[in-house]
Amino acid sequence: MLDLTDFKRDLSELTDRLGHAQDCL
Repeated sequence: MLDLTDFKRDLSELTDRLGHAQDCL
């Protein structure tokens, strides 16, 4: 079973990076 807290943290990190990438475009 997946650890949901780890999953959510990874997901928020990914969305943060996506947001920064879009800001740089």
